[in-house]
Amino acid sequence: IKNYDMSQAILPRQGRDRFKLHCPGLAESRPSVLKGDIILLRVNGKSFEGHVDRVEEENAILNLPRSFQSLYVDGMKVDVRFKFKRVPLRVSHQGISYSESDSESNPWVSRILFPD
Repeated sequence: IKNYDMSQAILPRQGRDRFKLHCPGLAESRPSVLKGDIILLRVNGKSFEGHVDRVEEENAILNLPRSFQSLYVDGMKVDVRFKFKRVPLRVSHQGISYSESDSESNPWVSRILFPD
């Protein structure tokens, strides 16, 4: 996911308290950004954590902390780092573990997850 990090990206305001981050390739899920994901921003040596409010084609609409909003100036450039969410991966692993441990009492679980 580090391949998609951006430097000197411009964040225009989107409404009163949101910001729009243009992410080339986002419509093709490169990078894969979903509502609730975290995007890290760096400005003037300070780091901020933004949360994705929604995704619109190639734009991620971010909710950023008030400390960023008070520092923000139109046209300001920021460095962007995408953060990989591990929860979906953990849920997938948990499902596989469940299917292995429960396959004797419920053989249909394995057949659904791993059809012939």
